[in-house]
Amino acid sequence: LSGTVATDNGAAITERGFVWLKGTDAPTTSSNKVKVEGATGDFTATISGLDPNKKYSFRTYAINSMGTAYGDIMTFNTVAGLPDLSAMKVSSITTTSATFTCTVTNHGGETVSEVGFYYSKEESVDVETAQKISEVYSSDAFTLKADDLEIGQNYYVKAYVKNSVGEAYSAVLAFKTTSTAPSVSTIGYTKLSATSAELSGQVLDDNGENITERGFVWLKGEGTPTTSSSKLTADGTMGAFTATLTDLLPNQVYSFRAYAINSKGTSYGEVMTFEIQVDLPTVTTNEVTNITDYGAVSGGNVTVDGGGDILAKGVVWSKSKNPTIDSMSKTDEGIGTGSFTSILSELVPGTTYYVRAYATNAAGTSYGEEKEFRTTGVAPLDAANCFIVSASGIYFFETVKGNSSESVGDVASAEVLWESFGTSETPSVGSLITSVLSESGSIFFEVADPYREGNAVIAAKDANGTILWSWHIWLTDEPEGQVYYNNAGTMMDRNLGATSATPGDVGALGLLYQWGRKDPFLGSSSISSNTVAKSTLTWPSAVSSNSSNGTISYATEHPTIFIKYNSNNYDWYYTGSSSTDNTRWQSSKTIYDPCPSGWRVPDGGDNGIWKVAGFSSTTYDDTNKGMSFSISSPSTTWYPASGYRDYDGGALNYVGSFGSYWSVTPYGSSAYYLRFNYNGNVSPSNSSLRANGFGVRCVQE
Repeated sequence: LSGTVATDNGAAITERGFVWLKGTDAPTTSSNKVKVEGATGDFTATISGLDPNKKYSFRTYAINSMGTAYGDIMTFNTVAGLPDLSAMKVSSITTTSATFTCTVTNHGGETVSEVGFYYSKEESVDVETAQKISEVYSSDAFTLKADDLEIGQNYYVKAYVKNSVGEAYSAVLAFKTTSTAPSVSTIGYTKLSATSAELSGQVLDDNGENITERGFVWLKGEGTPTTSSSKLTADGTMGAFTATLTDLLPNQVYSFRAYAINSKGTSYGEVMTFEIQVDLPTVTTNEVTNITDYGAVSGGNVTVDGGGDILAKGVVWSKSKNPTIDSMSKTDEGIGTGSFTSILSELVPGTTYYVRAYATNAAGTSYGEEKEFRTTGVAPLDAANCFIVSASGIYFFETVKGNSSESVGDVASAEVLWESFGTSETPSVGSLITSVLSESGSIFFEVADPYREGNAVIAAKDANGTILWSWHIWLTDEPEGQVYYNNAGTMMDRNLGATSATPGDVGALGLLYQWGRKDPFLGSSSISSNTVAKSTLTWPSAVSSNSSNGTISYATEHPTIFIKYNSNNYDWYYTGSSSTDNTRWQSSKTIYDPCPSGWRVPDGGDNGIWKVAGFSSTTYDDTNKGMSFSISSPSTTWYPASGYRDYDGGALNYVGSFGSYWSVTPYGSSAYYLRFNYNGNVSPSNSSLRANGFGVRCVQE
């Protein structure tokens, strides 16, 4: 604007400038004004902030002490221009959408026709290439939503407004869509072998964040595996991937699914299951040929692999029936199906063996039919007071004291003192042992054919007919070792002298022993009554312990006589005072220990096997008359209530009600033993008088 103050009319100018307003009315100093320094003369000023394409009126003004004077009113029109926008906002950001908001602050003097937004992954937001959303103008404030965005992507956006002059833009604003866990799919599996499978999956999308791990999770059985289950990782990030699962069990259902992890979390594919079907192989056993004192030949034929590779094959043999590959006596004839020949070596002369072929695949081990054979020659027996014999034939043992090498003396003859089936059946002489011969420091004896289970005692005598020593012949199948809890030890599956380990079988009762004596006494012929088993002997009456017959020598010379207690210490062993002898049975096997080679009477008391193994109160089996105790392997063991022989005369008592089992551990003039009764009460470290006749359960040395 331009104007002039012609004269101050005699009073100094205090203010001059222009007044203006929109429209054609006469502006005054109460309207808009702009001051210009100076007094009289020409002056100019610039006004701004006007609306485009509008008519404005203005005039000069000047003020002195006399008042305000105005110049002529003049008008002008502003030209039309681009509209203006406020700063825009971005809200409601999701993985694939965002909402944009802006306001038109000036229309530029023209009618606004369109508003909207341009957005792009490029910071420049080139309107020629950027994506666009718009609408016909309806109000200055406008909001639009973009819903075609990519997950986890950086974007740039600017608003626009359009009039007849053109488009105007806001400043560019940056934002990023949110991310999620990956998208992953489980494809399937391919069987590679009887013990392995290849799993396949695919990462479909990382959903805006880098994949940090992928693979498969799996578990045995049907279920929903997670990363806290077993897992297999696979290299890479996007796309298909595989991993191999090994050491699978045959005929076991497995569940698995693919997984992938990014910074937003873990995603899984669908759960799938598979099962690799493998059956046990089929194998036959060859007949046993070329039998000698120390060897034989057998073999077999693997005819069907069962759907899995044959990992091992051969034959296994034992002195007991149904040998398994857990036995040390076996051959390894390689892998694959087909026939094979095996040589059995290091056998014992005159011994019955059982052999069968075996074949192993991923499903386990199967066996061919069992073949029985006996090596030629005479079978030797290891030094002990008890010999286990499991088949007919001729056997021999050296005439030494127990497990020692000490000779029993000059043996003039040998004879069978008694035989018993351990039942109510009365045996005939020779029912179990048909003949006995003493020769060259050994005793030879022949076991009857057909073979029957039971017990017998053979005695060696001097020229005067005095018994020098006696040995228990235990005719039974080879007892199995059973592992007790807490590393307490391995014990026989049956009582000493028992022909069975089956609950309710009278053959499981076994024989009874006075503490520290090597020779047995008969138990009951019934699991529930005090009826002594039948034998070939008319047993002599018990004698009272005194200085003559309460001795080791008397007990050795009279193995069938029960020695009653003495009043000093209630022991059959007489000392003449309250002291007693603890050396007869010990933790280190003595010559008076009644157990077979490799076994001994167990330790007792607080450190004894039953206490350490955790024997405690359990349910009494009133039907089978005994108790099943929990052990490590197998899960239980059977102890019959075999009763005991009373210290005062040797009478049989409490059969079917009480179980009493000796240990080697002394307790004063008594000894510790395992005791239980029909009420289910168990005392793993009880003590009792040594003159009693209790059962024995041997522990492995």
